[in-house]
Amino acid sequence: MQQILIVEDDAAIANLIYESLSDEGYRCICAFDGKAGADTFEKGRFDLVLLDIMLPEISGYELLEYIRPTGTPVIFLTAKGEVKDRIKGLKMGADDYLTKPFQIGELC
Repeated sequence: MQQILIVEDDAAIANLIYESLSDEGYRCICAFDGKAGADTFEKGRFDLVLLDIMLPEISGYELLEYIRPTGTPVIFLTAKGEVKDRIKGLKMGADDYLTKPFQIGELC
């Protein structure tokens, strides 16, 4: 079973993603700030990270730089929807970039 790390500070959004992906057969773990995301990533083995950009403690951009060398795919899920933000995230190495609000079907 594939394991997904969800790093999202909005509990309602994190829970919606968690429930939806769990229903699709994925094993999910949530972290609610950047530091917790880094700690959780360090302790586990993940097939995908879903990552918000604007996080407490450590930003999604900083966390992406930490994750990238491992080769683990990262998808940004963020309210930062301007073209310059999408370009920055993708140039930094994100595998995809979804802006909030999004339809859960885009993710599943």
